[in-house]
Amino acid sequence: MNQNIAQSEKQRVAVYCRVSTVLPSQRLSAISQQNHGRNTVLNAPTRELAGIYADSGVSGVSRNGRISLQRMVSDCKAGKIDLVLTKSVSRLARNTTDCLELARTLLTFGVHIVFEKENIRTGSADGELMLSILACFAEEESRSISENLKWGIRKRFASGSYQPSVAPFGYRKSDGRLAIEPEEAAVVRSIFEGLINGTPPHVIAAGLNESRVATRRGAAWSYTQIRSIVNNPVYMGDLLCQKTYTDERFCQRLNRGMLDRYYHENHHEPIVDRKTFALAASVFEQIPCHARTGHPLCGRVVCAVCGCPMFRRQSKGAHTFVCASARRHSAYCHSKPERESTIRAAFLTLLNKLAFSQQYTQGGILNGYIAHIAAQEIGKGDAAAIAAAQERSRMERAALAAEAMAGHNTAQYHDRCRALLAGEERLRREADRLHCCTEQAERLRAFVETWRITGDVADFPDEAFPNLVSQVRLVSGSSATFCFACGLTLTEDITNRATKKEKTGDQKA
Repeated sequence: MNQNIAQSEKQRVAVYCRVSTVLPSQRLSAISQQNHGRNTVLNAPTRELAGIYADSGVSGVSRNGRISLQRMVSDCKAGKIDLVLTKSVSRLARNTTDCLELARTLLTFGVHIVFEKENIRTGSADGELMLSILACFAEEESRSISENLKWGIRKRFASGSYQPSVAPFGYRKSDGRLAIEPEEAAVVRSIFEGLINGTPPHVIAAGLNESRVATRRGAAWSYTQIRSIVNNPVYMGDLLCQKTYTDERFCQRLNRGMLDRYYHENHHEPIVDRKTFALAASVFEQIPCHARTGHPLCGRVVCAVCGCPMFRRQSKGAHTFVCASARRHSAYCHSKPERESTIRAAFLTLLNKLAFSQQYTQGGILNGYIAHIAAQEIGKGDAAAIAAAQERSRMERAALAAEAMAGHNTAQYHDRCRALLAGEERLRREADRLHCCTEQAERLRAFVETWRITGDVADFPDEAFPNLVSQVRLVSGSSATFCFACGLTLTEDITNRATKKEKTGDQKA
């Protein structure tokens, strides 16, 4: 009985270890840290081992990717740990903010951290002060090491001696250089050939998945992987260096002109020739965005606040559209992500209204719009007036030509003819636009008149949508404006949908 009581009163201690790489030397260091921590706990009669949490091959400048650390925090929150033991401050974190936040978080769970090398225990009067000072030293040491490594890498960038640390798909490392991997290279060539032959990227990706061809990481193929291959000059034998960089907060960013980029031609053996690469890239750029991804909304949704495109992202199990400007520079645009289901539901509501107007009322919204196009004045697209103006311009040019041949008004002839030709070109473009608007409006009317009114988002017309709508201007949480290909623009309110979603969430909570 007394033995059980003594056992229950023992302090549950977790040991945390971390090494930055998976090199053999650091593998021994990781084992040494774990053995030392285990022995320290087991040799103390008042303590028991709650677990060893070890991260290998991961930097200490960020908590991201440190699975064992996150698992340890979860166990502390669950009340499974009373004390955390680690070798030094640098093993826990090389980022002052992360180190202090982690220590404070564990203190809220009643868990203290002991740093053996520095002899610091969190929760004491001077513990946090000493921890913050030593964490700053660890962060500065990491920054100094990082700058030295960057300097060496950039020197190799400039000289052309740099070799990628990880070989891209289609290549392997051989004697420190890139060499072609025959089986993967055949897949790369099939991707380029498929694009040149007009196969959409998402269809190519689906075909590779059906053939059970895995990516380098064993994941499924997608539009993103096809795009990265088509846009990567490594496949025509060139190497573009410093496409990304690490900022002062140790976060990896795309290099959008902030730092020099280095381009080296004929760096290694190519998988495709330059002509094939250029042709595939040109074909890829001409494919509409929805045809590249196979998604009807992609490439059509823009932020009505700043005018930037909105990209489809997956977050918390739901697909949302996020403003590119708000995502990169929140100071310029404060738009919030909007659920894809909200946009789809708004379009269905709009389509239902148009269908009801056409099928159950005498006038019909689309009938009125088509009549409006036909009744526009010359400056706005009246077909008969445009044709008459074009004929008058041609007659005037013929008269000017006759006068010029007779030797009259020769100086003014060229200037006036150029002005008349430019005017005819404007009228021609206006006539083409009017004709196109009328045709698109007729197609929209035919589609709407056969549309079955529904409230089920699953009935969204995925195939027809890209042909009907050219753009969606979105004000997140407020409205969605659908710009139809025929020129008709209609706005649907989405405020009520957001309110309903919040109420539903409150009720569930």
